Amino acid sequence: MPAEAKTEIQAVGAWLFWTRGEGKLSRLIARVIGRWTHMGIGFDLADGRQVYYEALFNEGFTGPKPWEKIPAWAKQHPRRGWSRRGLDLSQETSELKRRVCQAHVGHLGYGKLQLLAMWWFERVGKRYGWHVPRSPNRVVCSEVVSRILCPDITLTTRERSRHDEVTPTSAWETICLLQDGRLDPRFPGPQDALRGPRIDRGSRGGSTPAGKGDRRFAT
Repeated sequence: MPAEAKTEIQAVGAWLFWTRGEGKLSRLIARVIGRWTHMGIGFDLADGRQVYYEALFNEGFTGPKPWEKIPAWAKQHPRRGWSRRGLDLSQETSELKRRVCQAHVGHLGYGKLQLLAMWWFERVGKRYGWHVPRSPNRVVCSEVVSRILCPDITLTTRERSRHDEVTPTSAWETICLLQDGRLDPRFPGPQDALRGPRIDRGSRGGSTPAGKGDRRFAT
């Protein structure tokens, strides 16, 4: 008899997470872009598990990984920290975002040179209208999250009008403003979301809280 097809466990909610590290590179990045130096996107699954996806310097876009890895990593050093915020997405939209993430695992590299372009943009470019060049097959952590969420949630702003210019700290500030009602969610950001399974552009649901990790910091 033919083997039964493996069924993926669907997402029932979605959230974002942010981290900061203790290493020299992390501290250098923090001096340029602010408190948070890394971010990713995660999902509550129908079987009770929580998993996340992220873009890493030496791995590219990767996942799914069990959420427990992040708090465990943070506890290993007093300078490490993390935070989470739930996303106001329906169950259907959360699952579509998860499918987009899975479709890009192993197919998107990391934009190492983009880090230098982002540094230049933060220091000089945004004052004079110089933008970070687009690299279609390479992403950094905050850029890929911005593209995946678009257009349902827009992390771009007037100051950072392209996904490539979104930083972990700017994304944190934008999400806080959106969820606190201090930013118009209809701001016309770019609509060039990552290609893959179709993102539901119309379905919006109630808030899906991130659980015990929401707005907490590891020490």
